[in-house]
Amino acid sequence: MEGAAAFSPTALLIGLMVAVVIVVAAQRASLPVRVVRVFAMLGGLLTYIVLLENPALLAQYATEIVVALLGLLLAFIAFLRRRL
Repeated sequence: MEGAAAFSPTALLIGLMVAVVIVVAAQRASLPVRVVRVFAMLGGLLTYIVLLENPALLAQYATEIVVALLGLLLAFIAFLRRRL
């Protein structure tokens, strides 16, 4: 892994946010909880690895990615509250 960062808290945060958005979005789906958790972990881990392997991508778009994920999370929460 030449040129890749060893650890990036920003990439980790974005990966965790992807996992949370997947879990919240699948809240009303008729999928088993284990399946949703596995897909959320895979999505978050894949996002983390991609951002670690592309530090230029992370440096350029980190703010936009975090804002977009926060917007998605808030939209899903508002949608779930309306449905209840």
